[in-house]
Amino acid sequence: MLREACKKKSLNSHDFVLINDTTGTLLCGVINRTGTNACYIEKISDVKSIKGQTNYESVIINAELGSFGEHHELDPYSTEFDSLVDKQSINSGQQTFEKMISGMNLGENVLIVIIRASDRGILFIRGTPKEMKEKSSFLTSIMSNVYFKAVFIQNFQA
Repeated sequence: MLREACKKKSLNSHDFVLINDTTGTLLCGVINRTGTNACYIEKISDVKSIKGQTNYESVIINAELGSFGEHHELDPYSTEFDSLVDKQSINSGQQTFEKMISGMNLGENVLIVIIRASDRGILFIRGTPKEMKEKSSFLTSIMSNVYFKAVFIQNFQA
């Protein structure tokens, strides 16, 4: 069907391959956007959950990196800000690593740090701008704009 649709649009198409998230992640190496994940190739003989004979020598392993830390492995590296973001999330105690580094939560982490610094008088002489006190008001994409002072100020002008 896809090939026929391409022909109708006069698009020169070749073979198509449908892949799932695991193999797509393997092609990319590591995904760190709204979520976090990685895949790798492992010898089947080293995978304890695969029992019996198989015709294959290796298998793609989906690491589900975002879930790392759900058993407190990351506690020594977690900050009070990470803990606050986790507690305020809809899935507290889950996707720990993902909340610490992925694009979906990084802005919220930074926002909490900014508000804390402002409350202590380190930032914003006139107090924290009211727009910044709203949850999710400091998106991860804004972080890169901080470098460009004028763009940053436009995002939070009162």
